[in-house]
Amino acid sequence: YLVMELCEGGNLFARLDSDDRPLDEMEASGVMVQVLGAVRHMHARGFVHRDLKLENLVLASELERPWIEAPLVKLVDFGLAIRQNCRMPSRLKEAAGTLEYMAPEVKAGKVAVAFADRSDMWSLGVLFYTMLTGSFPDKSRSKLLPEASEAARELLSRLLLSEPELRPTAAEASRHAFFHGVRAAAHERLLQAAPSLGPALRAFAAAPRLQRLALLAVARSTDDTTVSGVRHFFDAMEFECDGFASRQALDKLIKTRPSAIVPVLQGLLKFFEFVDADGSGNVTWTELVAVSLTALDCGGDEPADGGEASLGVADEGAGARRGRMQQDACQHAFELLSQGSGQVSGLVLGQLFAQSDTRRTSTRFPANTIGGVSGRCLADLDGMVREVDSSGAIGKQVFTELLRGRVCCRRAAGESEEVCALPAVGGGRAARV
Repeated sequence: YLVMELCEGGNLFARLDSDDRPLDEMEASGVMVQVLGAVRHMHARGFVHRDLKLENLVLASELERPWIEAPLVKLVDFGLAIRQNCRMPSRLKEAAGTLEYMAPEVKAGKVAVAFADRSDMWSLGVLFYTMLTGSFPDKSRSKLLPEASEAARELLSRLLLSEPELRPTAAEASRHAFFHGVRAAAHERLLQAAPSLGPALRAFAAAPRLQRLALLAVARSTDDTTVSGVRHFFDAMEFECDGFASRQALDKLIKTRPSAIVPVLQGLLKFFEFVDADGSGNVTWTELVAVSLTALDCGGDEPADGGEASLGVADEGAGARRGRMQQDACQHAFELLSQGSGQVSGLVLGQLFAQSDTRRTSTRFPANTIGGVSGRCLADLDGMVREVDSSGAIGKQVFTELLRGRVCCRRAAGESEEVCALPAVGGGRAARV
């Protein structure tokens, strides 16, 4: 079975068809800025989607229109996606995609490798036009939204240029004046989330290695809609860093664009080696969510101060919903890290990492010894668990306490369980996950 993320809003084509009316410019800008962010992220990593269309934009939730704030949009269906520098350039010249959204050079089979990503930009132009009108642009493109704003018409005309080399990149289009309004509104929302991320960063860096690993596992199953504040912060940060939130990009951002979020950016730099759990050299979405979840409600107690704010939850109903979802996420994380054995141990973690070929720090686990993981790595994983429990294995109850910001002190098997607080930030340098 394939268990995938639940997106309750359906695809955008079906939504526009059922509403029987196109999006207004405010709604379209909220959708387009998200799609451009996804495409920019993909292009920056060398991939071309080749089938961008309304049917491949899925809404995370079903909100009543008109949208004051656009619902979270997911880009799906990467079946035709390909590396721009693939070993078989002839594949880029295939007439792949959906005809109505296909760029002229794709239809003609004359895609230049250097500008293969610009065929996606043409498709985005068709997307944009269709969102605003409910129909596809005519072949001559002689009338591009005569009733639309000047900014909308200018963006559309650039996306639908016949010459691919003249079309903007996804990064350039993201900075177009048409999106200034939606970015200003998003900036206000991220300012509300920023204050709680500072303490969360310090707590995350001070946490035991196993707790950080557990939080990363929970972050993988966390519903994006329950951490909207973190999403606004991450989107703004990645946008300003041109898609890669590296040390260098964060340092440059702090120096060139001073703002109220600078203290959080400085915290990310200070604790970068703890946050960058996969050793990629960039702060990823999952890693930032893990940081924000340092005060989880896995059943029982209320989250610690700042937990709700860091997650962007604004009301009691949303908070209760988040709590239920976090309980599910905690359960999924335990099942993942225990591999169904009922306990998390160094050996089980070694088997998990060997199966998934997961990277830890900046290198892959050597696949030449016990279960595909070296003895040294197994000893390190065992030590990670023994930091929490000297028996070398923890069950679900201790795992839950760990996620709720409580650490079980080391104890020999059979001794009574004692819960102690997280160590102070200055009390020692924790090792990376």
